[in-house]
Amino acid sequence: MMKEIRKCPDCLQKTSRLVRGRYVGEAKHDGRTHRIDLPDLQFYRCENCHAEVLPDEADRQIGRELRRLAGLLMPEEIRDARVRAGFSQKTLAEFLNVAEATVCRWETGGQIQQGGYDNSIRSFFCVPGVAEFYGSLRDGNRHPITVRCAVVTTCTTKPKQVAAFWGQGDEADPGAEEESSWWGAEETEWSPAAPSNRIRRFLPVCAGR
Repeated sequence: MMKEIRKCPDCLQKTSRLVRGRYVGEAKHDGRTHRIDLPDLQFYRCENCHAEVLPDEADRQIGRELRRLAGLLMPEEIRDARVRAGFSQKTLAEFLNVAEATVCRWETGGQIQQGGYDNSIRSFFCVPGVAEFYGSLRDGNRHPITVRCAVVTTCTTKPKQVAAFWGQGDEADPGAEEESSWWGAEETEWSPAAPSNRIRRFLPVCAGR
């Protein structure tokens, strides 16, 4: 049970009253500022200096809203994915090269994961082969980096066609075509008005994949 009135941490007066209503504020994450606007939140507001203090539950709600705005996984989504895959927090931490306590905080909501780690978690559980690749990194295998040229081409015979080649610079080697799928390829819809549209971009990947 929260107290109705408490001492304000700013002016040190016992004038910080528990209120319920709309909360508007800003929160920074990964170098970006997000505007938090919650219509119904319980928090303390000082009647003397107007300072606002967030109790634990309000902080939890703001954290969830920040995750939603930043497009991050919710704590229960990380936990459920790990449990379904049959991993312990320690094992997942080893794969992602973080401390076990960090995974625990992600799952309990005590810490908001950075966008890079969020992407790593998603790819770990969703993309075939990523878990094995992370496992090889965990075991000390450090793969060299090369440049893979991705060419996504429309075709008059198929609505969508993706061709991936190994290459350097602007010229890819058609003789090195690889049939297996890979991450990051962009697909462009076939258009009878422009049947030869092409999208070309370069992604750093590990050699041998």
